[in-house]
Amino acid sequence: MSRGGPSRGQGRKPLSPDERKRTLSVRLPPVVLDWMDERVEEIGQSRAEIVEDALRRRMRSRAP
Repeated sequence: MSRGGPSRGQGRKPLSPDERKRTLSVRLPPVVLDWMDERVEEIGQSRAEIVEDALRRRMRSRAP
């Protein structure tokens, strides 16, 4: 008799430590959170995606 649950080798493979995302807590003013929530509804991105995109753009603009 087979046991329940997914078969061996099924599912997502674990990410390497370099690929894993880490948690960062940030305090933002309510007006920024309201703006982000509007963007979430308009473009369908999560708050995390909006912040990550903004940081990446900022980092590219200041690259040496």
